[in-house]
Amino acid sequence: MSDEQSPGVVDAPDSPTGILREGPLGLSTVEMGLAVIVLVSALVLTLQVVRQYKERAGANERAEEFIKMEEAFQSYYRKYQTAPPSEELPGRIPAGMEPYLLGTVWTDGSASGGKYVWLSPCPEAWAPKHDGTAGPPLGAIMLSSYAPEPALVFTLRQEELMRERLDQVPRLRGKFRAGFNGWPLLLVYPKS
Repeated sequence: MSDEQSPGVVDAPDSPTGILREGPLGLSTVEMGLAVIVLVSALVLTLQVVRQYKERAGANERAEEFIKMEEAFQSYYRKYQTAPPSEELPGRIPAGMEPYLLGTVWTDGSASGGKYVWLSPCPEAWAPKHDGTAGPPLGAIMLSSYAPEPALVFTLRQEELMRERLDQVPRLRGKFRAGFNGWPLLLVYPKS
């Protein structure tokens, strides 16, 4: 061992530059660098998988909220043969819908932020041209960011994931979209 080396550090054989010097763990600098790269790569991949899982779980949770609320509006329609009146204040339950929306997040707001709104009839531009058999929608359930708290955070990826989940329910296929302002909404048609 030369006078300049630290205790426990030995030059690797055939290492004229000292780049391949072995450290206290018996690994060369290159080997240590590769180990760090592998560990950082594994960490990045793990974080990416966790983020995607959380994003999908959140989108599925929002989709389930829409499904439960659509069922509540269908129950009201079956009983009264009409849609409940519009309620444009976010989080306020439309008149007559209290018993149907119990146990939902209507008044508390979504975990994505914002609060729900019922629009009936919904603006013509939101409803696709119908073939006349289903008739126009009863209204639209919309997640609005007009509510002061919590703020609505909704990404295009979440919209895509929610549409994917809602399209699995035959009566809701093609009924979910982003409104003119980008807020998620579900058109509610009379159930046939």
